[in-house]
Amino acid sequence: MRIKHPELLASLFTNSFVSKMIEAKHGSYLNTILKQTELFRLVKRSSTVEKILTNAFGFLTEYHRCEYVFKSAIVNELLLARHSLKDTVYLTEFRSYSSKADVVILNGTSSVYEIKSDLDSLSRIVSQVASYQRVFEFVHVVCNNKIYQVLKMLFLIQLVSLNFERIKLYAL
Repeated sequence: MRIKHPELLASLFTNSFVSKMIEAKHGSYLNTILKQTELFRLVKRSSTVEKILTNAFGFLTEYHRCEYVFKSAIVNELLLARHSLKDTVYLTEFRSYSSKADVVILNGTSSVYEIKSDLDSLSRIVSQVASYQRVFEFVHVVCNNKIYQVLKMLFLIQLVSLNFERIKLYAL
């Protein structure tokens, strides 16, 4: 499946787009995205916004795994599947010293999730993990299989001074 400018599809899953939907001002923006990405070739003209977003998310999951795809997996596979929403706090973009955590889950323990998507650089991962270990009980790095293999080696070589028991890698 060929989509032009797949990063534009990710913009359909932002606070800005949700605000446009709430204000019923999303139509022209959505049409622009459909044209620029050529997603319109894959959805029927009469498709609902829900159907369009489902198709867009499916494409992102399969071909352009941006941060939103990983955050969605964390919500569905960790937060909703393992925790009670009554006693769990979910935060995003949480500042921790010189780093900004992608996801934080608090529920009697503190867990941070640093996402390294297919589009991210690994240049700051060592300093990020070090910052997170100063604040959170558990540090999790969520990434694809290729990055997972690189991080396994990196953690063995460079993170000797960090507490391995508190660092977990997840490949999605």
